[in-house]
Amino acid sequence: MRGRPSTWGAIHTAKLLLMAGKYHDQEIAAMIEVETGDRFTVETVGRKRRDLGLAACHSNHWTGPLARAKV
Repeated sequence: MRGRPSTWGAIHTAKLLLMAGKYHDQEIAAMIEVETGDRFTVETVGRKRRDLGLAACHSNHWTGPLARAKV
């Protein structure tokens, strides 16, 4: 059974500002749910991140050389 939809607020923006660039949108959505109890989709988190002009998380830089070495 689904509850009422969560509304994005200042607390969610503050958490996004702290985590953007360090964590992927999926991880941010999960952390927001755990810390506030409000559930948002990955698409919502990504849209809010882009609206604020925040950078996306960078991929693991150390796995690139490993993948190239296997080729």
